[in-house]
Amino acid sequence: MGKRLLVLQSGGSCPGSSDAQFGVSKRAEQEGYEVLFSQDGYRELMEPDATFCNIHRLPCVQAGIQGLRKQRCSPIGTSRANPAPVDKTGELKDPEQFARISTIIRENLTRNRVDIVIVIGGDNSLGAAGVLMRHGVIERLNGVPKTVDNDIGRGVQRSFGVLTAAGEGAEWAKRMQAEGESNDKMSILEIMGRDSGDLAARIATAAEASTLLIAEVEVPRDHVVERIRALRAQSRSNALLVIAEAFRIDGQKTHVSTEPDPFGNLRLGGVGRRVERWLNEADIKTMYACPSYLIRSAAATERDSVFAKTLGERAAEEAIAGHVGKVAILPRGSKRDDQISTMDLSGVKGDKRLPIELYDADQLRMREESAPYLF
Repeated sequence: MGKRLLVLQSGGSCPGSSDAQFGVSKRAEQEGYEVLFSQDGYRELMEPDATFCNIHRLPCVQAGIQGLRKQRCSPIGTSRANPAPVDKTGELKDPEQFARISTIIRENLTRNRVDIVIVIGGDNSLGAAGVLMRHGVIERLNGVPKTVDNDIGRGVQRSFGVLTAAGEGAEWAKRMQAEGESNDKMSILEIMGRDSGDLAARIATAAEASTLLIAEVEVPRDHVVERIRALRAQSRSNALLVIAEAFRIDGQKTHVSTEPDPFGNLRLGGVGRRVERWLNEADIKTMYACPSYLIRSAAATERDSVFAKTLGERAAEEAIAGHVGKVAILPRGSKRDDQISTMDLSGVKGDKRLPIELYDADQLRMREESAPYLF
């Protein structure tokens, strides 16, 4: 019987997801593997008696694997199901439940004759993959980092999809700037990012926003209001505030949900509205928008498409060669997108943050020297 590789995407959408799936599939097929996919991320992997489909069953792949390139979101599907919930120390929250789920996963992989699993996901999803490997549930597994937050790990330069999402966000920002200037209002654009202000900073810089509030630096209300008031007095063209959704007020993030997701995260949102009230109470007219997930649903740019494909190819190549428990990455400090390397799954911690020394908390914008880091 032939060898089989299962590709699985977990977590949210991201520009370039389909290109990473293409890279994995192309490399696997070149090495004689049949490529299967999980239609619902980890959720299908955890379902009793799951049957994984051949990648060529996808409508976009009917004419060939090349059809996966530059699709929006994830053609193979995704979900936020978590097969291995752990506490903050990394210990299993419910060992008995994990044992039951582990049995189902092993049976599914055995019955479908899966030799290798490739997981495309962010820090939560790849963290779960690491738990499955540590406990011997899956023996041959590698990962591809996927997040527009760009927070996978401190040793990673950039994840795929970041530049595309930043470009999409910049277009939103420019429209908001034009609306604000025309209507003599301060436009407020709230940008996603669970713990990092990286994406907001890229968007604000690309759109030449007059002000920026990031997740990593808390700025007092009075300073925010007075800085914006001063800028508005200089010119009505100073009409755009970009704010990271994880910007803290009184040390706390702003949430729109009280129920955590399967990975223990509360959904963020609404901090832009709170800052809008600050400005309104100071008689500064405003308008607000939060594109949220829309900026991560775009088809990848050519650069991101090639980058995602290359990461996918490397993850599959390493696994086929027997180098498992790895994540294909662009190492920090890399000058070119093709300088791909690997790191252990244990290095995926979601702990990368925007360097605060690149942010001017007085002027409320990125410093000029931040350009090489962001672009």
